[in-house]
Amino acid sequence: MARTDWTKVRQAHHKREIEKQKKIEAKREEIIKKAEEKPAAESTEAKKPAKRTSAEKKPAAPTFDTFLEYNGVQFDVTPEKLKSGVEEAYKAEGHRLGNIKSIQVYLNPDEGRAYYVINGKPEDKYIEL
Repeated sequence: MARTDWTKVRQAHHKREIEKQKKIEAKREEIIKKAEEKPAAESTEAKKPAKRTSAEKKPAAPTFDTFLEYNGVQFDVTPEKLKSGVEEAYKAEGHRLGNIKSIQVYLNPDEGRAYYVINGKPEDKYIEL
């Protein structure tokens, strides 16, 4: 039976491990080099802003109108119109608009009026629809 010279086996194994490490290191350097070249190529080109397509444009907000129809008569009761009407009437009475904390509106189509309550104080005041 022949004796194995373990020293030679270890040296051969060690050489193979060193060669593997060198290959791995060479591959790593190649990857790093490619990564460094890529941004350099991109930075030389002038970047153009992205064009907006019609699909990216926001659609216009839909209009919202409210009408009350009663006994063949149609009343425009949009919240904006009611609010502005109440504020004008309140201001005409000599009050400041800054004092308004709440507005409640009650529609009475029989009379064609919108009764309003400011800051929870009912005073039987109204505006014409």
